[in-house]
Parts: sequence; C-alpha cells; structure tokens
Amino acid sequence: LADYQLFQGPSASGPWTETAGSPTTNTHLTIDGLTNATSYWFTITARDTTGNTSTQADPVTATPLADTTPPAPVTNLQVTERTADSITLAWTNPADPDLDRIIVRRTTGNTPPADPADGTAVPLDPATATSVTDTGLDKTTRYSYALFTRDTQGNTNHTAVTITTTTAPAA
Repeated sequence: LADYQLFQGPSASGPWTETAGSPTTNTHLTIDGLTNATSYWFTITARDTTGNTSTQADPVTATPLADTTPPAPVTNLQVTERTADSITLAWTNPADPDLDRIIVRRTTGNTPPADPADGTAVPLDPATATSVTDTGLDKTTRYSYALFTRDTQGNTNHTAVTITTTTAPAA
C-alpha cells in the first residue's frame, strides 16, 4: 500500500474531485472549508507502490454540523490605569480557536451592561485585543464595564465578565 486517494462530490454518482490533503497515507483526513448543513459525498481508492489503483469504495455521505457553542468568557479582568478622563482595562482571552471578537460595553454607575447591546460600545482594535483604554470620560465618575465573547460563527457568550471603577479626580 502506498496511499489513499479521497474524492468528494455533490451526489452518490459524483462528479468526483480529489479533496485537499489527498493522497494521504493516513487513515483519516479533516476536510476544511465545507458549508454547514450541506451534504457531501465521499469515496476512496487505495494505490499500491507500483501505481495500481483499487476500484472506488461505495460512496458515503456526511453533513457538517453548525457550531452552536459560544466561546468561553474572558478571565482576569482588571483595571490597569485610571486618569481623570480614561480607564484602561486588561484581561486574558479564552483559548477558543474560533474566537472572533471581544465585545466591551460601558454604562455610567454601578450596574454593568446586561447584554452585548446594552450601554455604550468601547471599540477594540484588533477585535481580539487583550486591553483597551476608554477615553473621553468624566472625572471622578463611576463606570461599569461588561465583556462578552463572540466566535467566527456568530455565537456570543452572554455571560458577562464585569468590573466597576471610578475615573481619577482631576490633578
């Protein structure tokens, strides 16, 4: 045995196209770039070291499932600096491989935003930054922040990680 060739197609009768990563000597292959909830058909052949190829195996179908799991929340949220008109926050992002963005929301007072649409957005650049300086704030004013996470599939973790602090008095 030299390798396997894996083919995919839109139906049990093809037409067949060799998949990325084929030929392979592995007995498994992960195929990226497929569309969730779309059925794909697969067949395989084996080749020996002299180039002889087996007949195609009976086709099988598979349908990728949509990712519905939101990423974990951020951790270690802390205030790292306060001035009369700014507050700097820092945190640790979750290790989720499909993390797309951190959503930072702010309210004035002791009650943090309850969901990713409440309060005022605090923009991040890049969207997965691990700190932000919120500027243009009022001196000696109490602000509450809530951080939410979202993945590349649009799944949002609605469990907020929150912190409340006050800007520094004017110098």
